[in-house]
Amino acid sequence: SKSRLEQLGFFKGVNVETPKVPGSDDLIDVNYNVEEQPSGSLNLSIGYSSSDGMIIGSSVSQNNFMGTGKKMSTSVNKTDAVTSLNLSFSNPYYTVDGISRGYSLFYSQTDFSELTSFSDYNTDTYGGRTNFGFPINSRERLSFSVEASRTLMEAKTSGIPEEILGFIDNQGDDFVEVTLGSSWSWTTLNRGLFPTAGAKQSLSVEATVPGSELEYFRVTYNAQKYFPISGDWTFRIRSEVGFGGGYGDTEELPFFRNFRAGGVGSVRGYTTNTLGPKGAVKQYSTTDLDGDTVENTTSAILDTDDFIWVADNNRLGGDLLTEASMELVFPLPFVEDQRSMRSVLFMDVGNVFDTQCHALEADGNGDTAHPSCVEGFEVDDLRVGAGVSLTWITAIGPLTFTFARALNSQTGDETEGFEFSLGQVF
Repeated sequence: SKSRLEQLGFFKGVNVETPKVPGSDDLIDVNYNVEEQPSGSLNLSIGYSSSDGMIIGSSVSQNNFMGTGKKMSTSVNKTDAVTSLNLSFSNPYYTVDGISRGYSLFYSQTDFSELTSFSDYNTDTYGGRTNFGFPINSRERLSFSVEASRTLMEAKTSGIPEEILGFIDNQGDDFVEVTLGSSWSWTTLNRGLFPTAGAKQSLSVEATVPGSELEYFRVTYNAQKYFPISGDWTFRIRSEVGFGGGYGDTEELPFFRNFRAGGVGSVRGYTTNTLGPKGAVKQYSTTDLDGDTVENTTSAILDTDDFIWVADNNRLGGDLLTEASMELVFPLPFVEDQRSMRSVLFMDVGNVFDTQCHALEADGNGDTAHPSCVEGFEVDDLRVGAGVSLTWITAIGPLTFTFARALNSQTGDETEGFEFSLGQVF
């Protein structure tokens, strides 16, 4: 049907004609005329970001390889903080019944001290993943996955939040995980690219198997719905909720698996991944062994019992995520082909929270209160951003411009007013 073809996301336009069969009064031909749009991309990038430093990257992806519908992609990226390599393949029609199968391999090396909003620690992660998808009907699917990975971690020697130091003391710094995942999705969207009507929901659950060196789970729910207004005018709402925790010998969600918020796809107007609770750091404000007054966060030359807890400058994320967005999709004047362009006015709201703050030892004043974390959801901590965004599928690649303003930023928040991206499409 026309709707099923549009939902594939491979075609810019689909038209149906039903001419009568010559010589027959009760028969018609059904002719489909499709206009293909670019389904593959080649991205080559070099640039500089104030948060990531020098950026060098390349990726190749094809969502309709040789017209078979198979998806293939590979990417290599290098910044001051992150080196990553990803390879993936997916066959959405592994069987004639619509069962899909996919594979992926990944490697990443991250120095979080190079990221302005993260605490000082390094991770090396590598592993592989396989997944299968099963259609329930034309609108719903179930997917299952198995992932095996290994993470090596190294923390700096000073100025590190107690959440990280305590985790490494209890769990070590070398983790092998086997993770099982399951997801359900349902969609009535009228198009695979730039939909204007319909709705979509998805629920995903992932958990490491009992006996893994880390035992934890994460649950995420996403929903969106489009409300056609008139012509090319459409109203869209979106929401995302996530929750995670530990079980067995792991008391809480590992900090490097926390949810994070801020940036494109989250709360625009705030720098990517910069929202949420901060860690607790020991601050010594006393005299050293020579009697001189010092103030720092290392106990190498100080009385280790004389300290106070202060909030770290960086964010750790949290085990509870709440986000919502409202968007007004509007046509740009003097643009004839609106199918390859989307402009929206938006308002985002959300943040990440901790339902279980890390337990602290008593400081020099006998205080065990956390300087930043407040357990549970707090309405007053929600952040709001608003602005305008434009995405345009052009001959030289997909262009995205976002202008946003943080409407209720607080002291210590990092805001981002303008973001831009460009990819080469073939």
